[in-house]
Amino acid sequence: MLLLGARFVKPSTFRGVGGSGREKGVFAEIWFAWVAVPVLTISWLWLSQPSVAVTCLLFMAWGDGITGLVRWRIYGRAVKGLWGSLVMLGSCIIISWAFIEPLWIGIIGSIVAVITEWAFGDIGIFKWGDDNWAIPVFSAATILELMKLTGNL
Repeated sequence: MLLLGARFVKPSTFRGVGGSGREKGVFAEIWFAWVAVPVLTISWLWLSQPSVAVTCLLFMAWGDGITGLVRWRIYGRAVKGLWGSLVMLGSCIIISWAFIEPLWIGIIGSIVAVITEWAFGDIGIFKWGDDNWAIPVFSAATILELMKLTGNL
């Protein structure tokens, strides 16, 4: 709620809250905070899988964050590129290694996170929505379903 308030009252207060050069209707910083609620509720409280919730939120926070740094450093602009995606994949696999067993399920979740990052957002294939909600939702759904199918849930 604080981020939403900052967005409307004083958008230049925080970098990324209306002041990052994004289009006026993009609420990336707000989507990430809001998507944490269903991801945590379903994964942690309902299915007793806190590691899945933490992993998928870290995919967004660290994986997508490092992708943005690579874009800025290598390309100098917001563009989907091979290097950003490879660095995101590597960071997501490291996060999976720390939290998800068996690791192969985490690796598939990492791949889904990278594909989702490519597909959503203001420079993705799907212009509606944002990758800040999509990465945690799609990767959590993938990991939880694979855990269910393999009897790990």
